[in-house]
Amino acid sequence: MEKVFYWTACIAIVEALCIGILVWRLKVIKTKLYAMSLKEKRLQYLLKAYSIQQNHILNNRLLITQKNNLKINYDEEIKRFCTYEGNIKQLYIDLMQIHFPLISYFENEYPSLKRNDIVIIVLIAIGFDNQEISAIFNYTKRTIYKKRQFLSHKIGISSLQLNDYIRNMAQNL
Repeated sequence: MEKVFYWTACIAIVEALCIGILVWRLKVIKTKLYAMSLKEKRLQYLLKAYSIQQNHILNNRLLITQKNNLKINYDEEIKRFCTYEGNIKQLYIDLMQIHFPLISYFENEYPSLKRNDIVIIVLIAIGFDNQEISAIFNYTKRTIYKKRQFLSHKIGISSLQLNDYIRNMAQNL
């Protein structure tokens, strides 16, 4: 009987050791799974951040491409307008086809405006600055500045409000 007790005790000890090892192994596996889930969450977060950054980069590239296309179109438009140097009559005729309502409004409301004044008004409405307008008319920037002051005086507004007034009229017509 002593031997049976001895073997039963040995088997119980081995079973306890096996259960202990299994519990320890289970804890190790749970810890590894938890660590892996944290890594997976971190990877998902990084992937999401990367995706957002990629979208941001693509949007920026699209905006840059659109801006470059606008710049190219703008440069072509400036070159086209600069071919009118000295031929303001032809420029007036071409602008009349595109911006007829704006031109007719200013001609009717302000009959004292001359053809060059109307052309300057249309160029301001399009978005040209003094330097670009001076290149078309072959004037100095200072001369265009004075012409703009003269225009604002003829229209009856301050020279600071001239651009806003003209662009507002161009949008409303």
